[in-house]
Amino acid sequence: KQADGSWSKPVNLGEPFNSSADDIYFRMNEKDNDRIFFSSSRPGGYGNMDIYTFEENVEPIFGNCTAEENKKYIEIMGADTMELNDQARFVANAKEKGFTRFFWKAGGIEAVEAPALKHSFAKTGWNTLELEAYGKHKEIDDYRFCVSKKVFVYSKRERDSLLAARKKIEEEMLALDKKNNENNTVNNNASNNKNTKTKPGLPVRVEMEELEKVDVGLTLSTIYFDFDKQDINADAAAQLQANLKLLRENTDVYITISGHTDSKGSSAYNKRLAERRAKATRAFLISNGVDASRIVAVASEGEERPAAANELNDGSDSPEGRAKNRRVEFAVYRKKATS
Repeated sequence: KQADGSWSKPVNLGEPFNSSADDIYFRMNEKDNDRIFFSSSRPGGYGNMDIYTFEENVEPIFGNCTAEENKKYIEIMGADTMELNDQARFVANAKEKGFTRFFWKAGGIEAVEAPALKHSFAKTGWNTLELEAYGKHKEIDDYRFCVSKKVFVYSKRERDSLLAARKKIEEEMLALDKKNNENNTVNNNASNNKNTKTKPGLPVRVEMEELEKVDVGLTLSTIYFDFDKQDINADAAAQLQANLKLLRENTDVYITISGHTDSKGSSAYNKRLAERRAKATRAFLISNGVDASRIVAVASEGEERPAAANELNDGSDSPEGRAKNRRVEFAVYRKKATS
């Protein structure tokens, strides 16, 4: 219908809307994703006139798949790590109502349409899984959302090597804890003996509520890690030696250690990676003479507290920012003065 009330020349829509049968009552439902309904007496139906429905033929574009903003509406649930050629199930988790269509792109192969995807990656290392979702919401103008998920794929040999390395680290840390607990027991027994005097500067195990943060005058430098690594590299080891010097010169201070990552990979994976970095740092300090009782807390912040932006304003990657986020930080405390 034209602005002046007249009608334009009709155009045959062709198949599948027009057929040689009786096709009538063509309607578009704006409240249901512009879903199309009509009745037809075409062959293959269930009765004289059948109701048919069609949706818009949407082609996914997989654009802006890393935007954090999109995670408010849609998220990928599934494995963070998996073995090569093993099949894992990934699910589209819609956080808002109105999503009706979901498209997946995995390992560069697109586009499977389904709410869930079963997929096995064909190469080791980091693989990207992308999900594009379509729908309508009264508060959302653009109903095309795309998010991505990093999945780390390992071979059986890499898995066995990784498990062996983790087991070794855990055993070493348990041994260090046992040794320091034994030393603390000896020290505590000695301090309880009236005929024995505690040596000046001897560490004593304390609780966090007994401490107050040293905000000025004494700072331990942050150390940085290579991508997806928990090992203390040469630069970090050199910086830790400077920190060790300060700790030896100030035997009355206690510290906390917090591990951090950039935003590559899932939040759950980064939480574990940050924890391993913090624990590796603790083990390094203890093996270089710091009494375990002086390390009062080891925390994993994951990707939650970036020191710099992981991406630039235009959405492109920021290698410099990510490097600053792959870190372990220290906080310094002293015992509160007693009145």
